[in-house]
Amino acid sequence: MYLTPFNNRAIYHNCWQPALKRSGIKFRKQYNTRHTYASTMLTENKPIAWVARQLGHSDIAMTLSTYARWIPENK
Repeated sequence: MYLTPFNNRAIYHNCWQPALKRSGIKFRKQYNTRHTYASTMLTENKPIAWVARQLGHSDIAMTLSTYARWIPENK
């Protein structure tokens, strides 16, 4: 049970900013972490199909169209 309505601003100031600061991560919007995750996984040669599933993409074409530049040349 929640006593107050969901407040994105409160979560941003009370949770998100402090978490970034503690982690030593440069500021980014919450949504950007999805892109950071995907590009990091592909840079580390994780299988494209696996990354696509992690992101909830129905096929790898979507993943490739967005993140192909992060796949190392030798892959």
